[in-house]
Amino acid sequence: WVFCILVPDWILMLEAARRALDAIQPTVVLMASEMGAASRAFTIEAARRGIPTVALQHGSIFPGHSDYTHKGVTTNPRVVGVTVPQVTCVWGQGQVEALTHRGSYPPDSVVATGPWRYDEVLRTLVHDPERARQLLQVPPGKKVVLLATSGQNFPDYARAVFEALSLRSDVFLLVKCHWGDSPDVIRQASLEFGSPFAVVDRLLDALIAADVVLTPWSTVAGEALLVRKPVILINFQQLAVFASKYTEVEICHEVHNAEELTKTLCLLLNHPDRETSWAPAMEAFIERYFGTLDGQASERVVAVIEECFRRRRADNSIPAGGQTKSRIEVPRG
Repeated sequence: WVFCILVPDWILMLEAARRALDAIQPTVVLMASEMGAASRAFTIEAARRGIPTVALQHGSIFPGHSDYTHKGVTTNPRVVGVTVPQVTCVWGQGQVEALTHRGSYPPDSVVATGPWRYDEVLRTLVHDPERARQLLQVPPGKKVVLLATSGQNFPDYARAVFEALSLRSDVFLLVKCHWGDSPDVIRQASLEFGSPFAVVDRLLDALIAADVVLTPWSTVAGEALLVRKPVILINFQQLAVFASKYTEVEICHEVHNAEELTKTLCLLLNHPDRETSWAPAMEAFIERYFGTLDGQASERVVAVIEECFRRRRADNSIPAGGQTKSRIEVPRG
């Protein structure tokens, strides 16, 4: 499988990247999913041409993440190892340490800029649950549970959620499906247990409307914490280090089966004020893993890109694919 399918695919990706870069001749290559095979091909071929590459964190990065904890990480494609972009822009100091201390990223290749993807959200956020529930047409007087799916044994935990909610008449379920999860699974579970639900596209409104958020390992867990919502992490497969950084500081609940899910969901719905004791730990977690929340992270990312371009233009002595001579500094907003 590796030599008959994967290796030929990788060779084709490298060739496609070579042709694209030679045709376009970009100043900088920016990518938001740099650990995929196609993105890795662009990273390698761009570095061979001396074109700076910048990666943007697009999801959760914790110590032990299998995509980021390779040995022999390098920004130089002429060195045997795992080639990564010249600079990786992460959200907070927690990710910097995960990549450079627990992982083997060169220290000068990782910069904390804040969560660029939330800039517009932070500028326009109106934390009004009632308004959000009206927009999403939630029946009046109902408590709201949001299920944000993310693969990982989706049919099993979807069925367990509907079974748990079938015991209550005071709850309305909102479902935000991951792009790879079919809403048909939700409809089938609803027919089996009779629980009312609505599939939504407006994730932020759904998060604000929710009393409790359910999700597997997903960035939605962090997004729920940003709007200070209690989270249940669904880990029916009992994956190692699945939710450790959330649960070790006691800001989320982790459940491993349908019985635990039902018990924990009822606890949070019946006693919403019990989460107030988690506030200090939640704020510390947000500061560590989301960094500066001032709505200007995108500007700091742009500053990194401009610095990469400036160094490429001003210092032709850097070998193609070589590491920068000193750490790229990000202006603080």
